[in-house]
Amino acid sequence: MTCPVVARGVKLRGLCEGCGGTPLGEQVLQRGGVLFRQGDPARHIFALTEGWLRVYVSTAEGRSCAARLVGPGNVLGLEAFGAGSPGYLATCDAVRRARVCAVPIGQARTWFQSHPDEALALTAISAADLAELQRRLVHNASLSAEERVLELVKDLVGQAPRGTWTELPATREQLGEVLGLTFETVSRMLHRLAARGVLEIEGRRVRLT
Repeated sequence: MTCPVVARGVKLRGLCEGCGGTPLGEQVLQRGGVLFRQGDPARHIFALTEGWLRVYVSTAEGRSCAARLVGPGNVLGLEAFGAGSPGYLATCDAVRRARVCAVPIGQARTWFQSHPDEALALTAISAADLAELQRRLVHNASLSAEERVLELVKDLVGQAPRGTWTELPATREQLGEVLGLTFETVSRMLHRLAARGVLEIEGRRVRLT
């Protein structure tokens, strides 16, 4: 199995050179499992190799906001590189069974100090991910609720051939968190899209038509 982070051109430590898909420090999270919590000491960075994670910030009132869904190939917990880091800035949990490679921040720092090209590569993909997140935020602001739901479904279905059934990695409530919509609105928009013949939906399974 090829690590999707390595496939994007980034190695996080020397062990990435010979990893055959079962890295030292691998963690498996079942649905609902927490990778880290907002405010926890930031001692690792994480490479997501399989599955889907949700990243969100909790307000003082206990509400979840600024949620996003993260798929394979992403690196999380980069705030651990900060000098005197106050801890992780968000909470990250699994919306579908996930595998992550946990890299102690000390190992990562040592590796990048001796391999500056790898540090630049990590900076490049992190900048690209941030730019994509900003693009989506701006883009979504100009779309109707129905269009926002359809765009997110297309993103989550990814490269699946048209007409293929695919299980969405998140619940409708979690999709609503990402889009800033209520559970009821997401459900209504999905049924409206189905009624228009744009897609078919059975529970969490969807097929673009």
